Amino acid sequence: MQRKCDCGDLAEDKERSAPIQRLTAGSGESSAAPRFGHNFGDVRVHHPGPQTVQRSSPESARAKTEAAYFDDEPEDEHAKIERPVAPDAPPIGSGRALPEPVRARMETAFEADFSEVRIHEGPEAGSIGAAAYTRGTDIHFAPGRYDLSSRPGQQLLGHELTHVVQQRAGRVPIPQAKGGAIVQDSGLEAEADVLGAKAARGGPVRVQGSTSGLRGGSTQGVLRPVQCAGITWNAANYSSDAAAGSSTTVEEPFNITYKASQNKAKTAWNLQVDSISGGVDIKVHTGGSRDPVATPPTTEAEAKDAVTVMKGYYARGKRGTWHTEAASQAHEMHHYKEWKCSANHYWPPTEKALKKLSVPTAGAATEADAITALRAGAGGADAKMTAFKDKAHDYWFTLADNAKSRPYAAGQLVLNSAIKGVQALATTNKWTVPKGTNSPSAASPCYKGWLKYSP
Repeated sequence: MQRKCDCGDLAEDKERSAPIQRLTAGSGESSAAPRFGHNFGDVRVHHPGPQTVQRSSPESARAKTEAAYFDDEPEDEHAKIERPVAPDAPPIGSGRALPEPVRARMETAFEADFSEVRIHEGPEAGSIGAAAYTRGTDIHFAPGRYDLSSRPGQQLLGHELTHVVQQRAGRVPIPQAKGGAIVQDSGLEAEADVLGAKAARGGPVRVQGSTSGLRGGSTQGVLRPVQCAGITWNAANYSSDAAAGSSTTVEEPFNITYKASQNKAKTAWNLQVDSISGGVDIKVHTGGSRDPVATPPTTEAEAKDAVTVMKGYYARGKRGTWHTEAASQAHEMHHYKEWKCSANHYWPPTEKALKKLSVPTAGAATEADAITALRAGAGGADAKMTAFKDKAHDYWFTLADNAKSRPYAAGQLVLNSAIKGVQALATTNKWTVPKGTNSPSAASPCYKGWLKYSP
């Protein structure tokens, strides 16, 4: 099956075949527990009173889509100020668990178990002037602030989950006070700012003094889980030639290695992911297009044509008779960004499922035997990896690759430098050519909403 736009010989295409590929750029929670409150934008650290909590006032409404969850741009710095807080602690309700995809991603980032975390939305946080606050494993959000579809909302959740882990690690002082604990450690707040933002971007975080996988803060009789293995992404294997045809971005097979360890009773082997890496092969064909950098226009007519054709790349959705290899490379590299975030989205629940696989020691004398057995069968590791790759690939192919789409924006931004070069040449030769460039706004590679996945 293939998808191809009807754009003529120089269309930027994507096509499914064996191997699967994208063809583009073508030619063509307790009451005595401490509480935290937080709001991204301003973090308030308060002086103790009869009842004091850390909280912050509401900020602006959401401005970005769920794509921000995958974005890896640096965060803004936050100003800090102080304010008093209302004295009464709101009651704790039953709450609801984190959505599975969100929980899986955050558990992977923090190396922690958030199965007991409960989310509450209501007037409690607002009654103390907070966007959100944490008490034990209960996180309270003001109405409209539990927003997983925006960057600030994801950061806010990450910040509060950092407080959950800080409490488990015993790092939160609990001075005696009527009605609850006082928390006024600006260091904890600063740590939660940084780590919460990093977790929201999908990066691994380590809360100082934490013990992975613990609930409630006790370290006795609890096994620490193996650290989760994030995907290591290799540099793209890039090549180009002067042939005609569609440029391609083809995902390489994932290279995954396993380990196996026995449980405490030594009755079963459990699978562990030792490492996983991936990459792509990018092939750019330049046939059919003239590079204005390598072969500049020699007449006013050629210069006009070059500027007009290159300025129209993003809106046209295909490269034209004037184009550069660098622009096609940027187009294809954007597809690699999309592939990374697509696979990164589906990997945490996949690894979680792999780590649940076990085989009796009676049937596997050695670790090598255990790994072989754990990989085999319809429900084995190999089958789960195939399903993971297929899911990620199908998601990847839902991302637009036509006129005014993100890959074309990436190419256009690079092509603009060639446009400026021709315009400078025209100025020197006193030619009249179109002015300006075409600068579509930059956007994160993946922008669709959460897709639930339970392998």
